[in-house]
Amino acid sequence: MDLARTFGIREGTRLAVVDAPVRFRDDLGPLINVEHVELDGSPVDCIAVFVKSRDELAARLGDAGRALVADGSLWVAWPKQMSGYATDLSADVVQAAGRRLGLLDVRRLSVNEGWTAMRFIVRMEDRSAWTKRSFDE
Repeated sequence: MDLARTFGIREGTRLAVVDAPVRFRDDLGPLINVEHVELDGSPVDCIAVFVKSRDELAARLGDAGRALVADGSLWVAWPKQMSGYATDLSADVVQAAGRRLGLLDVRRLSVNEGWTAMRFIVRMEDRSAWTKRSFDE
């Protein structure tokens, strides 16, 4: 699997990766003409957030929601139950958190043997009005 392509990372992408395991960055491979950014409030095209608990999920999603551009992708990754990580997350929990931000879940995939990710986007009908909003839970 070409992980960068699967995540929608291409030339010109502004990419923020938050709390990812080292292996994820290695699996992405070399990224040409991709700008790596922090979640500092500036607009980001593709965001990959790795969380292990509901508390981490709640803490990270607000910043991610504020930074996501209207036609961007927010990927939320959490440990698989058999990964060895202690987690209180499930697909239902992650999906509900994204929906509370007004996002639509459109894809779920296995990142590797330890992590699952869900992709969220802004609904087409909401994109013209998508602005920086308060996403505090």
